[in-house]
Amino acid sequence: RGPPPPPRAGKAPKNKNMARTPNAFVLFKKAVYQEEREKNPALSNQRLFQLLADRWRSMPERMKAGYQERAEELRVEDREAKDRRRREAEEAERREKEAEDGRMTLEGDEDDDDDT
Repeated sequence: RGPPPPPRAGKAPKNKNMARTPNAFVLFKKAVYQEEREKNPALSNQRLFQLLADRWRSMPERMKAGYQERAEELRVEDREAKDRRRREAEEAERREKEAEDGRMTLEGDEDDDDDT
């Protein structure tokens, strides 16, 4: 099998544990899937997804609006959470560097005491 391929240039490696923020259709699908599955138990998943996609496309925009608004709310929440995690990581890195610099200074001070 061999080692995994290196990450593509310019792209961060994907974290398989991080789910994508759902779009409006995904929210719609989650809301109606079970109901449609119960109405159409004989349909294959492929056909059921096609039915849901057709239903979504034929929905009036005013009915899609609730799903679109919720999807946007989730995108904003996700973006804020990612920004918060990035800031926390940067702060932890800064504190670690400061602590490391402090230790180096203290070690340097001890050497100066030996010379006197």
